[in-house]
Amino acid sequence: MASHDPESFPPKKAADQWQETALAADSTELASDARAAAEAEHKMSLLDGIRAYPKAVAWSVIISTATTMDGYDTGFLTSLLGLPAFRQQFGHLKGDDYVISPSWQSAIGNSSGVGIFVGVLINGWLTEYLGHRRILMACYVLITGLVFIPFFAPNVGVLVAGEVLCGLVWGQFSITGATYASEVCPLPLRAYLTSYINITWILGQFVAAVVLRGVTNVQGQWAYRIPFAVQWVWPIPLCLGVYFAPESPWWLVRQDRLDEAEAVIKRLTSQKRTSDSRPHPPVDAKQAVAMLVHTNQLEQAYESGTSYWDLFKGVNRRRTEIACMAWCIQNGYDTYFFEQAGLSTVYAFDLTVGDRLIALTGTALSWVMLTLFGRRTIYMIGISCNVCLLLAIGFSSLSHANAGAWAQSILLMCWPLITSLSVGSVAFAIVSEVGSTRLRAKTIAIARNSWNLLNIIFGVVMPYLINPDAAGLKGKAAFIFVFLGILCLGYVWFRLPETKHRTYEELDLLFMQRVPTRDFKKTAVAAYQEDIHKTVGV
Repeated sequence: MASHDPESFPPKKAADQWQETALAADSTELASDARAAAEAEHKMSLLDGIRAYPKAVAWSVIISTATTMDGYDTGFLTSLLGLPAFRQQFGHLKGDDYVISPSWQSAIGNSSGVGIFVGVLINGWLTEYLGHRRILMACYVLITGLVFIPFFAPNVGVLVAGEVLCGLVWGQFSITGATYASEVCPLPLRAYLTSYINITWILGQFVAAVVLRGVTNVQGQWAYRIPFAVQWVWPIPLCLGVYFAPESPWWLVRQDRLDEAEAVIKRLTSQKRTSDSRPHPPVDAKQAVAMLVHTNQLEQAYESGTSYWDLFKGVNRRRTEIACMAWCIQNGYDTYFFEQAGLSTVYAFDLTVGDRLIALTGTALSWVMLTLFGRRTIYMIGISCNVCLLLAIGFSSLSHANAGAWAQSILLMCWPLITSLSVGSVAFAIVSEVGSTRLRAKTIAIARNSWNLLNIIFGVVMPYLINPDAAGLKGKAAFIFVFLGILCLGYVWFRLPETKHRTYEELDLLFMQRVPTRDFKKTAVAAYQEDIHKTVGV
């Protein structure tokens, strides 16, 4: 047996030096590739991004369409209160009409919200283990069975229980779309495709409004059962789409499946040059993965935790706060408000259909706003306009004439236009950008649940404020929200930073360096250094 010559092997100290040199070389190459990928994204125009990532756009749209089901449920549950057949089945006779008590109104309106609240939290935890595709496919199967419960509900108690269970699944839909869109698209497309989720959500509400308008003259139980049955239309085609979709490359990087991440990026991008007039080479998948890996390493070096508790530690606390507030600065009560303002059931549902069309138009126009202005500026404009609108609604409610009721309803229809044009759509972009990549799903989950919690509170309070059985304030309730709007305007001025044109690593550094809110836009950061610890400053 041949013996090994000890001198043929370097001493341990020299071997360590060799390993350190190799690691340093790898780190240098990684940083160089990451920097090249970031610079390529910064140079991309919107059209360049679409040409370079056409399949990423398509898959993002398909995955985000899941949110349509969440929007449909949100849109029709509270509006069911406006259906005479629904009130007759689940309410009690008062005078010449059937009414549902404020407590049961709150239970019906918030039943799915309670389930969504829990489902959202589960999603933030499950995403890191299962990925986006497996969660969505399982949810489409579950929702198909769970819809049977509210469809056949014999009483209001079973209806509420069924909606809570369905909400557990809808909670997955409301988060996965935003997370996926923010992870498969490059910098120039990020805001547009995350805000597109608002279109799918409003589209679901629009379908709900159309269906409810169609059953206003239907007699008996089918008047309210048909809206529940429509929910069986979505799952099968959407599940097939998700089955063929690629997994998020960010998720694959966090699982150390780098080869798969590179293959996914090749699948998401075009291998053609992105423009004849402004030539750009095809997306370099290796460099793109390097940018993802470098950002992940940066966040690991600063704070390695990925639990919900980590959202409230260190600089993540500020990021979580911003995400929650960005999503909370929006809300509405529509059809039942229109009826309580003095309009007939048919007119009330007609206005609700128009309301959703206006919201869709506003969201489409928000893409123009995103092109022209920063996120922070759009929020300032939107909140200021809504405060003025609320004042007008409040003063119109002081008139007891029928014209006053119409004025309130018409003014209220301006609300979805302004909200969708500004805070309603841009919120999805901010929430998807502001959290760290390793905590993104949980950041979106907590932010969404802050909105859900606020929605539940409003769902409990609003019936008591506008219902004739309770305070009966009707449009005068707008004065309360004027005060809240002014507080929100102050928050945006002092706390909401500008995130436009920033890669995720650049945002990490801005938060890690505790850059003041109003300095985010102009502060330069040294991203993509070879030494991660030097970059972080630890």
